[in-house]
Amino acid sequence: MNVLAFDTSGESCSVALYTSQQCIEKISLEPRKQAERLLPMVDALLTDAGITRSDLNGLALTHGPGAFTGVRVAISAAQGLAYALDIPVVTVSTLAALAQGAYRKFEWRHVVAAMDARMGEVYWGCYQLNDNNLMQTMDEDKVSSAKQVILPDDLNLYWHGAGSGWANYADELPLIKSHHVLNVEAFDIITLALPAFAAGRVLTAAEIKPVYLRDNVVR
Repeated sequence: MNVLAFDTSGESCSVALYTSQQCIEKISLEPRKQAERLLPMVDALLTDAGITRSDLNGLALTHGPGAFTGVRVAISAAQGLAYALDIPVVTVSTLAALAQGAYRKFEWRHVVAAMDARMGEVYWGCYQLNDNNLMQTMDEDKVSSAKQVILPDDLNLYWHGAGSGWANYADELPLIKSHHVLNVEAFDIITLALPAFAAGRVLTAAEIKPVYLRDNVVR
């Protein structure tokens, strides 16, 4: 199965391709240029892999939360590609992908994923590793002030933080073992999406929806 994954919800644009032979990725760290970068990066990645868009069997992406414009860029691109190629789609939480990346890089098994939501707030969620080495949410993703972030059972010593929220609100977020400011990488979207493809938990182009977590959004 050839699966293309991408994320444009934050400061970066990340694209990854999974095939039976390899998994490769491209990342652009140019804030607010995701709309310009995404499709050219997709085509460059496919060229590097020696395949075309028509060889793709599925798409995976983050549906949010994140910057309104960034989330819309990914959703619109996925809808266009899925309609044109008639292929299924899996969407995952941006925060889940952040947590999965923290496990891949640091082997953290309990992660508070927090993204700067502007307006003095953070998007956040508490994730722990399951038996399949996938990060699983312990509750719904939320948006709130940093001071309102609460850890499950107050087990602070077991928790690590990941995401841009820790860059701007570390003094207000809960005291935990450690934290790192990470961007979402499409590698981790693929890791989360492959089991969903295998189980048939997929969407059509028309069913792809953004998840903003609040009505008043910041672009």
